[in-house]
Amino acid sequence: MNELEIELAKKSILYDLMLYIILPIQYGTLLYFLYSFNQQDLTTFDIVGRVTSMGLFCGVFGINVGHELGHRAKEYEKNIAKSLLLSSLYMHFYIEHNRGHHKHVGTHLIAYVLAYLLTCLLTHALTYSLTYSPAHLLVATYEDPSSARKNEAVYPFVVRSIVYSYLSAWKISNEDCYKKGISVYSCWSNEMLRYQLIQLAFVLMVYLTFGIASCSRLRHTSCYSSHLLFTQAKPRQFIS
Repeated sequence: MNELEIELAKKSILYDLMLYIILPIQYGTLLYFLYSFNQQDLTTFDIVGRVTSMGLFCGVFGINVGHELGHRAKEYEKNIAKSLLLSSLYMHFYIEHNRGHHKHVGTHLIAYVLAYLLTCLLTHALTYSLTYSPAHLLVATYEDPSSARKNEAVYPFVVRSIVYSYLSAWKISNEDCYKKGISVYSCWSNEMLRYQLIQLAFVLMVYLTFGIASCSRLRHTSCYSSHLLFTQAKPRQFIS
């Protein structure tokens, strides 16, 4: 599909329905996954296979679709996005990605544009310098935890990105509270704190319903799905 066809597809109600239906599918699969650990005589291969499969499902469907719907303007679509991210215990992604990642990626766009235009005026040549060419206008910045350093290996990048994305979400949420003159300890006003309590309640519900074993598998699934989020896509890199 070309870009025009993709944009037309996004405006179709069928496209929206395909995204919305992921929510019951995701939670239905998660419930079956948790319930399956009540079986007796599960081998190590059974456990590893189920955790890996559920991690794939959470990464491909839960986080990816949550990412897409998190960019929507409608409130119910944002709530679906948060619910999908909850299934992977990754709700902070909604804060960091929308108000951190997209803020830092291309932060220096205006500076690059002005420098490029200045170069054109001084040299009368549109392609005089590659340093300020349009290809470099949308470079990632060091403030973005989801952007890889130049020549950074993938697994150190994954670990760094997951840790710093989480910390970045706390920073963003706390700064929002400071700007509004609200206490960062307010469960209702601090979005990040609220998400952590929701996730804690979700884990507690899993523990009370399915037991400690399933609760532990849920955490393993969360780690694997967040790992997939960063290894599926080609990481943005800094220029030197």
